[in-house]
Amino acid sequence: SDLAVSVVNVTGFAAPQIVSVEVPLRGKGARVVDAAGQHMAVTAVEPLSGGRARVSFVAPAIAPLSSATFRCRPGPALRRQVLRTPRIESARFRITADEHGVKEVYDKRLCRALLAPGAYRPFELVLEEDEGSPWATIKPSMERFPLAGLTKLVAARRCGPQQSLRFETDMNRLANHNGARAWTTVTLTDGIERVDVATEVEWRACNMRLRVAM
Repeated sequence: SDLAVSVVNVTGFAAPQIVSVEVPLRGKGARVVDAAGQHMAVTAVEPLSGGRARVSFVAPAIAPLSSATFRCRPGPALRRQVLRTPRIESARFRITADEHGVKEVYDKRLCRALLAPGAYRPFELVLEEDEGSPWATIKPSMERFPLAGLTKLVAARRCGPQQSLRFETDMNRLANHNGARAWTTVTLTDGIERVDVATEVEWRACNMRLRVAM
């Protein structure tokens, strides 16, 4: 049966956003509709325990400090597609990559590259030395080590309205980094004019910090 979900915009501006809700739902898919019966783009359905699921969808712009009601119901599973080339694209952005990371973020409205390789690649992970104590930095050099050479592309895919590139950075070969790894996911979502970057880290390093280059 349908389940009503209220989404509140507590910010001072209106823009489409991804909304995630936990609802009673069995099955691998979901549909979300607004008050007028228009279908919203579902981006993910994550099964949880107890016959529940976390459903994520693209909510349209809601006026500041107001709310909108949506209804969630069972639906078809999301279509998944492996991309042949490491390039993802939305109405606003185009992102190209190779086996070692992102090469360019291009803004199609401005007709120019927003991010391109310089000292580092866009979104490249960088180790920075920070030898110190709980009270101060002992060695001020803060030498940096770029990690593109230890990074590999592990997935390029489309799932529903989202396209993503996923990279794994393995720091096992570096001294004092046994078991340290990181994963970076770069995502474009239809209807949302932004680039989402998420980094997950398994950290077993001492006297180092991890930065993301922009």
